[in-house]
Amino acid sequence: MSTPTLANYDDAGITVDPLVLGQAVTTIAGSDPNAGGGLIGEVIDALQDIMDTIDNLALSWLGSSSSEAHEFSDRWNASMTQLFGSKSDPMSGVFPRLVSGIAGARTNYDAAEDYVVKTFAAFQSSSSGSGSSTQSIVNSGGTVITAIEEQF
Repeated sequence: MSTPTLANYDDAGITVDPLVLGQAVTTIAGSDPNAGGGLIGEVIDALQDIMDTIDNLALSWLGSSSSEAHEFSDRWNASMTQLFGSKSDPMSGVFPRLVSGIAGARTNYDAAEDYVVKTFAAFQSSSSGSGSSTQSIVNSGGTVITAIEEQF
């Protein structure tokens, strides 16, 4: 029996590009994720056309078929609205809320990246200021010794 190999969790990494996330959100939800545009808006429009067609077909059914068609139409409309929202309330759907969450993550990653860049820039400028000096001397054995003095 062999010994199981332990996972090396230091080997994993996540790379997030806020620009790519932003482009994905715009493609999926349009320029305003709360407005129901982009691909989700196209799906909502197509679903509305399908629902209108089914509603018109239900008028031609007779007897029990009519009530079954009406029940199917109601279930279909409710399911699609839960998934994609509606024109009047796009954020009532699961997919638009998911895209809105991705847009929020993009904003957070972008803000974190900006903070890290600004922090390191400030650190670099404070450590490479005019308060540093170097001085070299040669000891009796001929070795050059350099001293660096930093003032913060």
